[in-house]
Amino acid sequence: MNWFKKNYKVIIFLILVWLVPEIYLYPVFLLVIKPAGEEKINEVLLQVNETNNTFEKLEMIAEWEVKDFINAYNNNPDFALDPLFRYPIYFDGNVRVRALTPLIPELSNNPYWIAFFKVGACGELASLFSEVSKQAGLETRIVGTKGEDHTWVEIKIDDEWIHADPTLYFINYHNHENITWIDNPIFYDLNWFKVSKVIVKDTNEDITEKYTDVGTLKVILSKPADRMVVKTMKGEKEREVTTIDVNASTVNIEFGGKKYIITAEKDLIPHLVVLQDTKEVEVVEGKQTAIVLSPANLEFKSPFYLSMLLLVEIVGILFLQRNRRK
Repeated sequence: MNWFKKNYKVIIFLILVWLVPEIYLYPVFLLVIKPAGEEKINEVLLQVNETNNTFEKLEMIAEWEVKDFINAYNNNPDFALDPLFRYPIYFDGNVRVRALTPLIPELSNNPYWIAFFKVGACGELASLFSEVSKQAGLETRIVGTKGEDHTWVEIKIDDEWIHADPTLYFINYHNHENITWIDNPIFYDLNWFKVSKVIVKDTNEDITEKYTDVGTLKVILSKPADRMVVKTMKGEKEREVTTIDVNASTVNIEFGGKKYIITAEKDLIPHLVVLQDTKEVEVVEGKQTAIVLSPANLEFKSPFYLSMLLLVEIVGILFLQRNRRK
């Protein structure tokens, strides 16, 4: 007990470091990881800038990126820096750290972090590929589909945005396949998954029609709603496709052809208690499908239960303090 009293500050600091590794990771990122990642990027740029052919540039960047990259998709990490696994570690003789939803957003999908550690999935591959291509003088944007959980890049060539997916290049390189990884937007719909909605990351522009034929879902609201949440299934897991703010009784939305779960919500207490109505519907490409939603079912959102738990704890603490005073 005496030892604990003497060292409690150190113990508290160590626990805090374990819970919030950003305390030391962010300074290390600024002082070590970012400069080292920048140096690695500059090395490949020296080679890339020797050619004026855009497609040769992209091929060189993709090969440099994937040849020593560890794919974390469906690949369990060896351990993590923190109890919430926001920083999973992959060990292959080198320590490779992936930044997942860190408290400091700058670390997530940071191209210099990725260039240094070379681990991740489609999001990390797209982020690094986009940044290096941009530094090579090309105009890029990151795009993806939330419902199917995939991210890739588009490159502007001759005033047209061209699909380029470094994840497909990774598959070619490591699995000795021959998938067309540039200018092949229909690949996903034909080979991997039915596309729900494709969005440009920075601008939220809807470019779904470029990647699949779309159908129209007409949602008629018989009772007022504040928003609609659209989800689809990826395997056995529900994934959100989009959330739409509602200001009319009829909403038309374009999606790729597949099944969706549509929920209309009306706030009673924002973020805590809502009225809901949910229906499953299959959207058919080239056709209009209509459903009627009537938000009337009382639902408590997850933050409501957390708020109640916090309230109970506060009341309990106040009750104990009151009894002690007596």
